[in-house]
Amino acid sequence: MVSAMKMDESADSTYVDVNHEEPLVYWTHRLQVSPLLLRQTVRLVGPKFMDVAAFLNRRRQC
Repeated sequence: MVSAMKMDESADSTYVDVNHEEPLVYWTHRLQVSPLLLRQTVRLVGPKFMDVAAFLNRRRQC
């Protein structure tokens, strides 16, 4: 289970971590995507939050 403290720590991060369970759960909820889509996105654009969010927003607009 993800604790509130872990969630707050991830929220301050500028990198999307898809290699560990707790941050993966946090980012999939925050970005409202599946783990598979999040992993694919990070593979394509890298782990920077702004790049990941921008890519997903563009994808949603199509």
